[in-house]
Amino acid sequence: MYKSIRLLIIAYSIAMASMIAFGVYLYLEQEKVTAGQDGYGEMINIAGQQRLLTQKIVFLIDQLANVPEVEASYEAEISLAETIQLLSQSHERLTRGDLRWRTTSPNHDGLSELYFENRRPLDRRITRFIRKAQKFQSDGLLPQNHQKDADRLIIQLNKTISLYEADDQFFTEQMRKITVRTTGVFALILAALSALVFLPLMRMMKKSEDELHATANTDYLTGCKNRRGFTDALISMSVTLKREQSPMTLIVLDIDHFKSVNDNYGHAVGDMALKHVANVVRNNIRSSDIFGRIGGEEFAIGCPKTSHRAGMDVAEKIRKAVESAPYLHNHKEIPLTVSLGVCSMVAPFSIKPNTMMEVADKALYLAKMTGRNKVCTAPSFSSEAESAAQETG
Repeated sequence: MYKSIRLLIIAYSIAMASMIAFGVYLYLEQEKVTAGQDGYGEMINIAGQQRLLTQKIVFLIDQLANVPEVEASYEAEISLAETIQLLSQSHERLTRGDLRWRTTSPNHDGLSELYFENRRPLDRRITRFIRKAQKFQSDGLLPQNHQKDADRLIIQLNKTISLYEADDQFFTEQMRKITVRTTGVFALILAALSALVFLPLMRMMKKSEDELHATANTDYLTGCKNRRGFTDALISMSVTLKREQSPMTLIVLDIDHFKSVNDNYGHAVGDMALKHVANVVRNNIRSSDIFGRIGGEEFAIGCPKTSHRAGMDVAEKIRKAVESAPYLHNHKEIPLTVSLGVCSMVAPFSIKPNTMMEVADKALYLAKMTGRNKVCTAPSFSSEAESAAQETG
């Protein structure tokens, strides 16, 4: 049992170590994905903001070029200067600042080509668009093809946003896969723990409980039931037989002159003689019968589905078997005999098992008083027999 417990502890330790190792691995993977995903939402927002700023700059340039009023022109100039500055700052952050796309991005090459390596890269388009707007601020001359430049710029910004969104979806899918993987692996580990640790542990606990119960109800010397175990089994048997309306016979036996065995040979030999008698009895009853030691040298046998006549035959068979099998000690035979009392219960089961024990004990006492090494009986119990007994009393 201790070896099994050690194996369970080892299996549990391995499972816990596996869970910890896998947890560390998942944490590192999650950090990697998070590092790649970090800032992508802001990058998408800035790219979208660039699109709006580009459209606003075109609108303000057209307004300044077509509206001569001083007050309106002044407000538009201030707004244009602020908008150009915002566009320049956002472009700087995306291409050269802290929000530049990560090399872990699946669309890194596409973004790099779009911004820097294209025939007309986005970086150059935005820079040129900003310079044209700044030049308009200084000289007031309408930039050539500024609307067409803005439209082309917006097309490329839309492509940029699509690539950023695709990257963000990629990292979101990576996180989903990690979550699914985590759930699956931990479920497998828990299943393995249940199969390899918890279920065997529960079986061991149940086995220990059964062994403890058996020990508490077993006579340590003879291996048959003790008085408590026999009484519980007899009560359970009587309930079953009452439901089935089947007869039951109780046999109580006592070893004759057993005190002289202890006095002449010692208690150790007396214990061996007790075990010998128990083995002889056990070999002459059925597996369905219950057998217990209910006193020092007193035993009892519960025989289910056994009539009074059949119970008498069983008792006589046991008496003859014990008489014909003396205990051999140091090559010397020690003769042993038993006295037996028999009581039977038949339908409609008007008495309880403890009453049967009392009646069988009286029959045993009668056997002792009338010569020993014999079988005596008590009447079978029925409602009529019980009524007669009450009237006699």
